[in-house]
Amino acid sequence: MPEPLHFPRESKELVAVTVTESGASVTAFELTLTPAGARPTSGWAAATVVGTSRGYLLPGTLDDGNYTLWARVTDDPEAVVIEVARIELD
Repeated sequence: MPEPLHFPRESKELVAVTVTESGASVTAFELTLTPAGARPTSGWAAATVVGTSRGYLLPGTLDDGNYTLWARVTDDPEAVVIEVARIELD
C-alpha cells in the first residue's frame, strides 16, 4: 500500500478513486471511511461524482488521525471489498 494521503482536517475535497475489473473501469461502487485498523461494517455510500471523477468527498469535519478508505463492488451474489487508500488528517 502506498504512503498515506495527507489533508488538513478542515479540507472538504474529493479523494478520487478508480476501480477496475478485468482492465475495465467500474462506475458503480460504494465507499466508506474507517478509522485506521478498523474493518468496514457500515457507512457505505455511492461514490461522489465531481466532473468526470468519482471518489470519496472528505467532509471537512473529521478529527485529526489516520483513516482507511474502502471500496465495495457488488455483483450479486458477490460483494468485493478492497482497501483503496490510507488517509492522514492533521
